[in-house]
Amino acid sequence: MSTETMQKPTQLQDHGAANARPLAEPTRGVLARYQSAGLSREVLWHESGLEMTQRLLATLATQLRQGTPAALALNLALEDSYTRTHAPPAQREGWIACALSALCRDLAREALSAGSEHAMAHALMDLRPLLRASRESIAQTLPESAREPLVSAARRVLAEIHEVALATDGVPPVASSLFGHLRHGVSQLRTHETMAAIAQASVLRADRAEHSDTEGAWVRAPQPVREAVVTAALCEGALALARASAREWARTPEASLALARCAVALLGAAATSHTWLLSAHTPEPTGTPTATATARTTHSALASVSPEIVTEAAIASPSPIGTESTMSQQSNPVSPARKAPQLLETLEHDAQDAAWRLAGSQFVKLMRDPLVGLLSRHLAPGDESMRGRIASFLDTELGTSLLSAMLSAALGSLPRAAGPVPDRLARELRVRAMTDAGDVVADLVMGPLRQVMALYLQDPSFVGAIAPSLEAPRAVAQSESVAMASEHTVAR
Repeated sequence: MSTETMQKPTQLQDHGAANARPLAEPTRGVLARYQSAGLSREVLWHESGLEMTQRLLATLATQLRQGTPAALALNLALEDSYTRTHAPPAQREGWIACALSALCRDLAREALSAGSEHAMAHALMDLRPLLRASRESIAQTLPESAREPLVSAARRVLAEIHEVALATDGVPPVASSLFGHLRHGVSQLRTHETMAAIAQASVLRADRAEHSDTEGAWVRAPQPVREAVVTAALCEGALALARASAREWARTPEASLALARCAVALLGAAATSHTWLLSAHTPEPTGTPTATATARTTHSALASVSPEIVTEAAIASPSPIGTESTMSQQSNPVSPARKAPQLLETLEHDAQDAAWRLAGSQFVKLMRDPLVGLLSRHLAPGDESMRGRIASFLDTELGTSLLSAMLSAALGSLPRAAGPVPDRLARELRVRAMTDAGDVVADLVMGPLRQVMALYLQDPSFVGAIAPSLEAPRAVAQSESVAMASEHTVAR
């Protein structure tokens, strides 16, 4: 396995004296809990991993509560836990990603449950340096051989979060939309797109879709509330990827390593996600009753349902939800205007897949005739009948399958400098080749069965009619065996 060993962050950007600004009260509470308890077995069940992350989180929480800058505190914690663990470096990266994602996720939840916009903004300011430091804690490069299993695992995990978010009442539509964009966007990892760029594009699309409703709650929500919702959603996604990394280690170590690095990259994207949000169209003065009620309703809704989004990763934490916010959610059902952006999002991704499939089909048709001419010229020069036979074969499903596989192999051999288009087109041709070949094989098995079913549905007496014909060979065989036995007896 050709993987990079974990890079211990020895050169940090924000070394220095202790922070002059004290930590917010929600931040101190979460750090105190992790300092004493560490990770739960629902997040990480490996004994060695629990021991390592326990030391990591205890040292990190202690340093942060003492006012040590986040990057320096994380560096000290990694040095202490790294030297005492005898596990493969790649496996340790997965454990570190689980620990940092769980800590940042809970800090984001506490920011959502803050009592005021000022406290929420204060908690987010405490969280962002840790998110940036988490991004630098392990390497960011992805093993080339792990990209395909990485995309499959990441899509599966994010699809689960997206579907649960859509089915759970109270989840802000922007969070559900963000999970959907991440779910489809991770496919671009095949074309060497970075996780940070995918996260940025997902946040921009989800935010702009919500701004299409100028009178919606998202546009009227205060800026700290919107920043906290997006940060919490990205941290939820990072924790899901980190937990998938721990599960994948026994089956695909390289995919496990790639998932861990994508998780911390998503944490790093959460650190700058507040800069990608559009400003509200109709801002309200901070501290007004309407703005405060909107903030309370928004963060209560997300905090109350976020444990259900990743149930296995939930760590016991307060789930503030009041009667006022519950009644508000029940009295304000999702309007068709909010469902429209989700429908457009789905249609957009489906249209992209259809465009690539169309390009692959046209590419096969474009190359078929020149290939027929090339083969006929070398196999039988001047023989038009050979040219016709080759053309007829390539027009069949099996011939199209072979041609698609050959073109896919040719595109896959192109250098990386050609860009992402050949890789994506080669994948579409591989899928087309397997589909066409599988359809031919399935026809060999299902063809007779379909014919029998059609005849039976057309005339139910068909089975009764063919029964005597099935019994006739058996009767003939029995009579022949009796005759042979009598002849043998006469001969004796």
